Amino acid sequence: MTPKQIEELQKLKQLLDSGVINQQEFESEKQKLLNETNSNVSNSPKKFIISCVSTVAILTLIMIMLYGNNAPKESENSEISQEAVNQNENEENCNNPGNNQQPGNNNHHYVLTNILKENAELIGGGVFLKDRTSYEFILPENTSRWFLEFCFGQVPYSEFGMYNTLNENLDTKEGLPDDILSKIPQPQGKIKCTVMILDEENNRKFINLQPFEPLYNVSYEPQGLFELTSVLRSGKYYLAMRNSVSKRYYFNSEIVAIIDKNN
Repeated sequence: MTPKQIEELQKLKQLLDSGVINQQEFESEKQKLLNETNSNVSNSPKKFIISCVSTVAILTLIMIMLYGNNAPKESENSEISQEAVNQNENEENCNNPGNNQQPGNNNHHYVLTNILKENAELIGGGVFLKDRTSYEFILPENTSRWFLEFCFGQVPYSEFGMYNTLNENLDTKEGLPDDILSKIPQPQGKIKCTVMILDEENNRKFINLQPFEPLYNVSYEPQGLFELTSVLRSGKYYLAMRNSVSKRYYFNSEIVAIIDKNN
């Protein structure tokens, strides 16, 4: 096959790749070129051998042109494999958020703040007596955890001990231990009292002796110590209490929050 015929064959392949001709037309034209090559071969053994070698070379070139581009390159395989690994890592991180935490990258700065500390004198036994009261308290946006302690007794309660215990166990980077409630001394009350958390509208109804709906019923016990982080996290609320007996008692309460100054 002459160089001109080889060039013609390459042009045919380009036409096939670009879609100008189809596979059947390509095969037909290729066969014409091959037939033309064979017709030009002389009867001498030397020329015949040269012709055969040329034909083999042409066929090899055709095979490379037809199938060589379809074989994936090693670099492409590596890129595909790496993409699969990255995708699997991303899925694992989504399923396990803790995997995204970088060691030594704890930017928390926890501090203790006293949200509320009140002593309320309540006298039950009738609507004309002071049998109920409430106190507004505000949880900051960066509240991490918060705690309520109260007791209902015959005298004002001056010191709960909750603030000091929280302060002693607070780590400014890690916060408080999970079992912190077991470390706080329990207050001692004398009589059961209704304790609730209200929003502003229902607090107004509560004070005005109208039907109301509490956001959360805390307790009906003489004393209590609670972590209410899962109930409310931030905002303005009211700690409401009611004396249901016809005696004078004091409701003592304290709310302490842990806030993250870097959040």
